[in-house]
Amino acid sequence: MVNMEDYDEQLKMAGEFHGEICGGIAIGTKLAMYGLELMGMELNQRHKELIVFLEIDRCMSDAVQAVTKCSMGKRSIEDRKSGSAGMPRP
Repeated sequence: MVNMEDYDEQLKMAGEFHGEICGGIAIGTKLAMYGLELMGMELNQRHKELIVFLEIDRCMSDAVQAVTKCSMGKRSIEDRKSGSAGMPRP
């Protein structure tokens, strides 16, 4: 369960990284926090073993980068353009 105090802190950091807080930043922040929680990884740390695969290239991806500390420059984010917003296909 995402802690609201942690969420507010991460949302602020993601907003500063992106330049503003918008819907994509709010959703991407919660998405990234939940993913880290599911994998048992702590916030505010870089996890060298973590590689993020993104199918989005908008505001949410900035939030994911800010929260997970992954980046394309560190080769820990991979862009997988599939034409969808990351929704599973039936």
